[in-house]
Amino acid sequence: MDIAESIGFVQFWGFTPSANLLETSSNSEKKIFLSGLSDIRHILRTLSENSLSSGFPLTFYLHENTKEVLARHMLFIYLINDMTLPIRERVELFLEVYGNCLIRERAAEYISQASQNLIKIVTQHKNAPSLKSIFDLSALKFKERDDLEEIFRSWILGVDFDMVGLRDQRLRYHYKERYDHRENLVDWDYHWGYKDIAPQVNYRHYREWRRSGIAYEYRFATYTAPNRTLSAYIPGKKKLTKDSVLVRGFWGDIVNTPYWAFGLEVNCCETCTEILNKVANIERVHHEGDISDFNLTKMLHQMETYEEYHFPPEKDRMRAYKKMWSNEEPKCEEIKEVEETKEEDQVETGNTENKDRLGAFERFSVRIVPILEQISALGMKSKYKGFFDRVVIGGASSIDNIQAISALGCEECLFSIEGVNFVSILKKEQKEEAMMGIKKVTEGAGWVEVARNQTWTSYRKQGFSS
Repeated sequence: MDIAESIGFVQFWGFTPSANLLETSSNSEKKIFLSGLSDIRHILRTLSENSLSSGFPLTFYLHENTKEVLARHMLFIYLINDMTLPIRERVELFLEVYGNCLIRERAAEYISQASQNLIKIVTQHKNAPSLKSIFDLSALKFKERDDLEEIFRSWILGVDFDMVGLRDQRLRYHYKERYDHRENLVDWDYHWGYKDIAPQVNYRHYREWRRSGIAYEYRFATYTAPNRTLSAYIPGKKKLTKDSVLVRGFWGDIVNTPYWAFGLEVNCCETCTEILNKVANIERVHHEGDISDFNLTKMLHQMETYEEYHFPPEKDRMRAYKKMWSNEEPKCEEIKEVEETKEEDQVETGNTENKDRLGAFERFSVRIVPILEQISALGMKSKYKGFFDRVVIGGASSIDNIQAISALGCEECLFSIEGVNFVSILKKEQKEEAMMGIKKVTEGAGWVEVARNQTWTSYRKQGFSS
């Protein structure tokens, strides 16, 4: 089985849980280089957990090899900072656009509207939204900005993209002669590989995503619109002439799922972790969707209010569920309760008045610097030598240019390289081989391992003493 063909030629989401990029709080500016992480999960976790303390300037340099992935980063940063939407709606929109191949018409309309604003940002239009101040486009060449503009235009309503047909082509190529027996193969994959490393993921949800590409569903919504943000171009050849061409299609993950970033670990206290991992009658009470929803809600809430967020008590959850599922008008005796919770609801809707972004983005004077230039070229530039305080290399990047990566970090820089523990299609010996390869390369660069967890292995330059 071709691993790249299974997890995607273009990685639209990461395969590790989110993590806090900062070891401790600081009073000085931090410059963080993130390469090939495929989404913004670590940025959200970092801002969320540090927003409870005093702020300091943070600049995130987002490096990707694929322009479409970088464009998605910009969309999600725009979305979480859209203060016209309540937190609940931002969370649902984020997860839907993040992991679903098919989305609601309403979500497609939102992407279309957001794309037009993002076009104004990358073209530096005079009517660009105020959020433009977050993005520093100085590291992009004019051609790269033009490419991003074209990508955003391809997300606008009316642009044809046959997600169902294109994804089915991928599935037929993947399963080959076993296509008609794919349900049995999905069952095998889950019970003999996936379940062991992701028990939080419900089998029915896993099976549905493998079948339709829909990872997150809310209530009785209908998911029929193509998620154009998952379209991308990759190099190909014409069948007859063998001429090189760029082929537009769906080239993302069809096996590993988009649940790893937010749906595996509960980013909270022991009590919340216990509640969300509760088991009753051999079945989990909560699943990856609940955990993703909680984690993202917690992140946005803390970034917006600077207050801790915990999983609500059962009585509050039941009241919220009744409101969410019921279409009935409130009864007379319910009016008083609604009035009493008005102030609480204002927090949920995000206190949007007179705000154009999340509080954490202001507190930390956050700047986002998109980069598409190759790491080998970046390492040669004097402006970036010894420039970064933190460097993280994700699964969609490469450590072949380890010397260039090393040159980017300052003497005190903490380097981290994501592992392959959560790539479910890899066998144990393949994962061990990959880790040995990373160890060999980092030792050759003079790095010393200082920490290891399920997400990544961290290193310092040889000779550095903390």
